[in-house]
Amino acid sequence: MFDAAEIGRSTSKEEFDARIPDLRTELINTQFELRDANFPVIILLAGEDRLGCHELLGFLTQVLDSRFLHVSAFGRPSPEESERPAFWRYWKTLPPAGRIGVFIGAWTVSAIVERLKKKTRKSEFTAQLHHAREFESTLADEGALILKFWLHVPKSALKKQLKGAGKKNWWQPPVRASWHINKDYDRGMDLVEQAIRETSTEHAVWHVIEGTERNYR
Repeated sequence: MFDAAEIGRSTSKEEFDARIPDLRTELINTQFELRDANFPVIILLAGEDRLGCHELLGFLTQVLDSRFLHVSAFGRPSPEESERPAFWRYWKTLPPAGRIGVFIGAWTVSAIVERLKKKTRKSEFTAQLHHAREFESTLADEGALILKFWLHVPKSALKKQLKGAGKKNWWQPPVRASWHINKDYDRGMDLVEQAIRETSTEHAVWHVIEGTERNYR
């Protein structure tokens, strides 16, 4: 599944710098047109490349009008969230029509992390993926446009990335999360592959993006 995202694609700085202005214009124009739409856009950013996810989020928040952009990041459920149904914290953060909601992690990643940490059984993990698929189906039936991106980095590239981040940045959430992924990479990727396979549907397709080289990603 991930072979096509391990080719080693790259984009030169010159090409990157040349394309960014037009990309910024396209994004802001699209957001402006969306303001009058009767549906929201839901973007999921996830992957082994946690640093890349946060950097991409930073780019979007710089380019887009923050008044019409809703950003949500999810970690361990709060005491209040733990007392509610599992998807309650996602429902309450959904963007309204005409707005863009960007979710870091969210429902698919939560299921993977819980299984990776052995907090759930195999059958429970499968049930969580089914719940995620039904959740997205409900959103799509209500008109939401769902865009899902998995930023993939091979094991060797992740180790190099973490080495570059340095131990002094270990406390940063994306770095800390990447260390956990690196520790049990092979088993984690088996879970990721299952999750992507079972939650990639016609109305909510996972796009696997090669994240090794920053400019290309």
